[in-house]
Amino acid sequence: MTPTSGRVRRRIRRGLERTKVIRTGVPYPQGHKEERTLPSLVLASKSINIKCFKCLGQLCSIIIDGGNCVNVTSLSLVEKIKLPTLAHPKPYKLHWLNNEGELAITKQVSSAFALGKCEDQVLCDVVPMEETHILLGRPWQYDHRVTHDGVTNRFMFVHKEQKVTLKPLSPKEVNKD
Repeated sequence: MTPTSGRVRRRIRRGLERTKVIRTGVPYPQGHKEERTLPSLVLASKSINIKCFKCLGQLCSIIIDGGNCVNVTSLSLVEKIKLPTLAHPKPYKLHWLNNEGELAITKQVSSAFALGKCEDQVLCDVVPMEETHILLGRPWQYDHRVTHDGVTNRFMFVHKEQKVTLKPLSPKEVNKD
């Protein structure tokens, strides 16, 4: 071990030394800046928490994902239960992880659903997706001051002065219905 490595370790501990890391774990080349296009949805099975709840009296799947900066409802759910759509006030292009590339988001829908005993309604963008019926991102979590416990994988928030705790269903429970 060289004397500089100990000095660097101490600076990192104190927060004085910062290293930029690309998602693969490789440090950035000198002068390279990370470019991001927002909003983007990342649906990776290890980073999401799938929960199933009643939606307008019907069973539907809901994903709560703090990595997403939009709330979305699937086009198939909108068509299946005939939800009325609204024209999006500020249409945008969403970068999606599929072969189609960018998707034009031009519609919104007010989705009513129940999370346990908590009934809620949220304005979502309409997106053709197969992964879930409703995806609740950071806007919904921020509005409800949701806290995620990463150890127990539970979500906690207060709704109408009642503390609500959501725990994920097991894969067996999800597949049962």
